[in-house]
Amino acid sequence: MADESDIKLAVVRAIYLLVTLTVKLYACCSVDRVNWNPCCNLRSAISIYTSMVDEGRINRRQNETETSTTEQSNAEVMLLATCSFSTPITCDPDSLYRTADGSCNNLENPYWGKGITPFNRFQTPEYFDGLFLPRNTSVTGGALPEARAVTIVMHRNSRISDFSQDVTHFTMIFGQFLNHDMLSTATFRNGLDCCTAEDVEQCMPILLPNDDPYFGAFNRDCLPFTRALTTPPLNCQPGAKEVLNSQTSFIDCSQVYGSTREQSLSLRTMSNGLLLTTSAEDFDLLPVNNSSFCRVPDNFCFITGDARANQNNMLLTLHTVFLREHNRIARFLRVVNPNLADEELFQESRRINIAQMQNIVYREYLPRILGVSAVQSHGLQLLNSGFEEYNQNINPAINVAFSGAAFRFGHSTIRSTFSNGVGQQILLSTSFNTNDPFYVVDNAVGNFIRGLLVDQAQTTDRLLSDQVTDRLFESVPGQSLDLASMNIQRGRDVGLRPYIHWRQWCGLSFPRSFADLVDHTEEEQIRLQRVYSDVADIDLWTGGLSERHMNGSNLGPTFACIIGRQFLLLKSGDRFWYENSGPQKFTSNQLAALRQSSQSRILCDNSNVVTIQADPFTKVSETNPVVSCDSLPEVDLCLFGRSMAEWSEWSTCEIGIRRRERVCLGPTDGLCSCEKNSTETDIERCE
Repeated sequence: MADESDIKLAVVRAIYLLVTLTVKLYACCSVDRVNWNPCCNLRSAISIYTSMVDEGRINRRQNETETSTTEQSNAEVMLLATCSFSTPITCDPDSLYRTADGSCNNLENPYWGKGITPFNRFQTPEYFDGLFLPRNTSVTGGALPEARAVTIVMHRNSRISDFSQDVTHFTMIFGQFLNHDMLSTATFRNGLDCCTAEDVEQCMPILLPNDDPYFGAFNRDCLPFTRALTTPPLNCQPGAKEVLNSQTSFIDCSQVYGSTREQSLSLRTMSNGLLLTTSAEDFDLLPVNNSSFCRVPDNFCFITGDARANQNNMLLTLHTVFLREHNRIARFLRVVNPNLADEELFQESRRINIAQMQNIVYREYLPRILGVSAVQSHGLQLLNSGFEEYNQNINPAINVAFSGAAFRFGHSTIRSTFSNGVGQQILLSTSFNTNDPFYVVDNAVGNFIRGLLVDQAQTTDRLLSDQVTDRLFESVPGQSLDLASMNIQRGRDVGLRPYIHWRQWCGLSFPRSFADLVDHTEEEQIRLQRVYSDVADIDLWTGGLSERHMNGSNLGPTFACIIGRQFLLLKSGDRFWYENSGPQKFTSNQLAALRQSSQSRILCDNSNVVTIQADPFTKVSETNPVVSCDSLPEVDLCLFGRSMAEWSEWSTCEIGIRRRERVCLGPTDGLCSCEKNSTETDIERCE
């Protein structure tokens, strides 16, 4: 048996090897974390290791290698020097406003939730080699089924329609809009054709069967797929591959404002707090840029805080609505208080817009998809009065299981066609990356809103529309992608553990056979057994999506668990959460006003829609009738625009409450006149 000194020496050698390899790998990467050099991936690690052997730095026979403690220490120092997350960030603890890139939200851990940082993990990753290589082997010893093979058996939809009984198509597109606020998996985009390139480290092509029910007719044998960008972990220690999130994790409307300061500035007029727009007859449109990405060369792509906005007309509609809402708020505040400078107008309008978005997500959207019971059990319910407390010990960063599987449930709810609001149905595959309607149709935004409110979403289940399993981003027939296969492939790429382990993590029953899949119908069990060799092989996205819904929910228990846990972190770990107390808090009256915000009112205020159901996530019914927009509560923006004196000192604490007051200084007349509210009182809890 090896003695203690031999074991220590072996450990030192292993650490030195890993650290040195990691240093070389990241040293070859660009400083720009968005456009990393293609060498930053898994196979380059292998090639670098080989070169190190060839250079004589590593002798594969450990008894011939001598590594000093000094060399190990120096290598660790080099790793820290090349990992950008070891660079200190200077924060302003007194700032009322969140940063554009999400940094400094947590003053003790300023990288938590920041854009261009690693996704977090609920569980350790599962890679074939424990470090980089994707899982590709069944627990039985054979190969895992190809992603497309799983799609063909589990996810292609042969039904003409399978619509939800009560969920609108607006719910689907709001989910995509929200998703683009919180996450973007950074991938290699260097022009490689991953179906023709041989042994290219960035590629993980999706292989197609010869008899593929769609692509077979076009003699295609592969769909291109690029791997996610790798990154060192936040602690800058060597280990398994981590995955880069380009977006800020917070619900902060980064898809509207951008996720870097530079991007945010580029979207502003730098005057009166406004965002850039394109002038139109009734309502402004998004700003434009001449880009080759949009399919129709006669029209320009729209620019937003997120590059994915042009994917479809429905998504562009929501981007336009929330941009208009920002400018509506900014114009109102400037009228009430002309002395406010551009920066203050912009930041205050952004702050209000974000607060409304947070309120809508938790008060309207999550109860619709999770169900009221799951919202309560995960602690996601909002207060009706008073303030929440921020927990600085919670890391709000988006987790890989959420981004790579659970929150992709919405792909199942996408319809094959969508209404344009004037009696026509548009085939989804014809609308990818084209924005013609916004140029050639008056009030296209209002028309699309009306269509989204009338159309029912597809039922959340294992089946996806052929518009996304066969014809995603189709340029000509057969030249397209498969979203379901991409989801499965991405899960393996980023090291997601199989489905059964997530059930165990959620405290659910742990299946040991296909018959143990108690939250699946017998048909789903049979289909899963047809494509997977063992129940332990089932991919998380496929297993979670095919579960039966919980009572009152649109999700099965596994996805509800992962999504509920993530949204609790986003709420509790956000220092600027709109309900929180603290130096950056809204006043009691302002918070009460923000609690009146609703998605329906925002849609009305920023389009030509004049009647709407109060709950746009639910189809019209006796309990959710169409009402006049004017009857919907509106946020009293006067509370945010008046010129006010300094606050008085806090009163003494009585029965857990203390108060302070301030006097209104202006305006002296008009809609927000001080005559209506000459004094404002603020209240907070105390001990």
